[in-house]
Amino acid sequence: MVILRQQDAAMFVEFAVMRYDGGLERTVVFNRNDLSVRCSCKKYENEGILCGHALKVFDTVGIKIIPPEYIKRRWTKRARAGDCFDRRGQEVVADPKVMISTRYRELAPAMIKVATRAAMSEDTSKVAIIVISYLSKRVELLLSESEEQPLQN
Repeated sequence: MVILRQQDAAMFVEFAVMRYDGGLERTVVFNRNDLSVRCSCKKYENEGILCGHALKVFDTVGIKIIPPEYIKRRWTKRARAGDCFDRRGQEVVADPKVMISTRYRELAPAMIKVATRAAMSEDTSKVAIIVISYLSKRVELLLSESEEQPLQN
């Protein structure tokens, strides 16, 4: 992206931005008071993703970290945590199988990493077997004590 021109006003700065290889010229308005941007391409309004034009303006004015109001929850690692609502405001209930799958995807690589390292020597292998045995018993105890069914969050 390249800044073609810039017009300063008291509170707003208007930028004309275009891709290096051509394309349409877009107008991006930067608000100095609340550090917000608005681009004529409307990608953020339509898709929830900041466009390259807006990112170029942030870079030009010295903002190197995207302001939190532009980071939609659905694009974060915590997207599935807590309540989630659809466009009509109806709560979306998470599929318990998806939650189990998510936890599995976190646990499996950690266990594989430990097993890989522990396999390097007999001593570390023995320690890993003892710890895994203890861990297995502890997990079973927690599951049997809880009122939670295996397919719940």
